[in-house]
Amino acid sequence: MKHPETLAPVLRLLSGIGIDLRRGAVSEDSFLPGVAIRRGGLVYDASRLLSPGDLLHEAGHLAVLPSNMRTQVSGDIDASLAALQADQAGAAAIDHTDLAPIAWSYAAALAINMDPVFIFDAAGYGAGEGGDVAVIASQLAMGLFPGIMMLEKAGLCAAPPPLGDGRHPAPYPHMTRWLAA
Repeated sequence: MKHPETLAPVLRLLSGIGIDLRRGAVSEDSFLPGVAIRRGGLVYDASRLLSPGDLLHEAGHLAVLPSNMRTQVSGDIDASLAALQADQAGAAAIDHTDLAPIAWSYAAALAINMDPVFIFDAAGYGAGEGGDVAVIASQLAMGLFPGIMMLEKAGLCAAPPPLGDGRHPAPYPHMTRWLAA
C-alpha cells in the first residue's frame, strides 16, 4: 500500500464525520482494489488497498450525495445512481462526476494534515499522460478547480476567491460540513 502512515488518520476522519466504515472482504472485481461502496458506506481490505487516498475519494462520492440517496448506493456508483433516479420519477438529476469527490478528498487530506498528493493515484489521474495530477493539484491549491463549486452547491463549503465573493471567513479548502444534507 502506498502511504500506509495515512491510513489511521483517514479512518479517524471518515468515522468522525459519519461515513459508515467497515473492514472486510472486498471482491476482486471492485472498482478500486481493496475498497467497495456498500449501502452508502465503505468496506475496505487494508491488505489490498492501493492507497488510503482511494478511501477518501470513494468517501467523497458518498459525501456529496443527498442523504436520502447516500444510503441506497452500492457497488458502481454511476450505475447505482442511474437506477435510483430511474426508480424516483421526477427526481432531480445528480451531476455525479469525479470533480466534487476530488475536491472533497483534497480538503479532507488537508484537514488531517496530510500532503494532499497522496490522494492522487497516478494511474487514475493520468499522471503519465501529460501531468494531469500536477494541473489538478495546482487548480485545487489556487481554488480554481470546478469541483469546488459543486461542493459549494451541495452546502459543504464556501467558494474561495476568485470563484466566490470573498466574504466567507473560511472558504474552501475549509469545509463547513462534510456530508451533504
